[in-house]
Amino acid sequence: MCWSRPSANPSPERRRAACRPGARARRARGLSLIELMIGIVIGLVLITFMIRGFAASSGNSAVNSLVSEYQTNGRYAQETLSREIRHAALSPLLWDASQIEVTPAAAARNFGCGAGVTTLVRQGLAASNDSNPYSGNCLAAASDRQYARGDVLTLRRLGSSTTASFSSNAPYARTSYAAGRIFLGGETPPTPLPPFFDYPALSDVYFINEFTNSPTESPKVPALYRLTLSAGANPVMVPELVASNVEHLQLQFGVVDGSGNVRYFNPDGVTDWTAVTSVRLWLLLRASEPEAGMTSDSYTMADVTYTPGDRFRRLVLTSTIQVRNR
Repeated sequence: MCWSRPSANPSPERRRAACRPGARARRARGLSLIELMIGIVIGLVLITFMIRGFAASSGNSAVNSLVSEYQTNGRYAQETLSREIRHAALSPLLWDASQIEVTPAAAARNFGCGAGVTTLVRQGLAASNDSNPYSGNCLAAASDRQYARGDVLTLRRLGSSTTASFSSNAPYARTSYAAGRIFLGGETPPTPLPPFFDYPALSDVYFINEFTNSPTESPKVPALYRLTLSAGANPVMVPELVASNVEHLQLQFGVVDGSGNVRYFNPDGVTDWTAVTSVRLWLLLRASEPEAGMTSDSYTMADVTYTPGDRFRRLVLTSTIQVRNR
């Protein structure tokens, strides 16, 4: 008997088939070649889907990291500019801002951006329209600064804390209720009726720089920079990084017209900077690295339409800042 299952009751035909030569071998040999190949193909398909899912997840993680980087830098740049623009101008410290005076020595002093530029505190904010007004002095191309594009913003204000000592040739303001004077450390300060207070006079120039760390970096990552008046004796304007991944800066300034309506002007359309009551700000942010398959768009900000024509991801941040400038 070739049938090996005692509980079975096979038919004569099945008993004869089981007894044929090679029947037991066929039952013991396992998977056929076709079955093995089908199994391998199914396994490869599953592995392919797993690899694609992992690659997509890794790509999304990299993109999210880039986006998070330039969004964080952009928010910081936006907050910094908003805060400094609000603090610009001397008028909150005086009953009548027209009573501020500048000594001849302070008016003639050049801290790097031209004589009198830093001490013009009655004009707390000013800007140039898509040009570099300091290309011949403090913002001339150098290894640590290279103006790239966009508006250039100049802010002048007094320090938030009073001072009891004066560094040689540094600018200061002595203010009282009705009058004030800008003078240099080493000059004899004025003596208005008390109470009066002494503040350091500060100045900053904001611009878009070609690079973040070095002109040789590759790819170059644009950044928001500022030239700021250094502390101590004989100060000069020195560059400081504010935030990287900032590619463009655009500004418009709100002025109240004769009908009481606010009209916004580009920097070259403002005739009286002390009449500015608000500022519109545009910042264009850019990722540090290009992305395969990414096509950049055109970006309209104020009076500029900017078309980079590369493969970097970008984002525009906008805000309107109210200022006390008169």
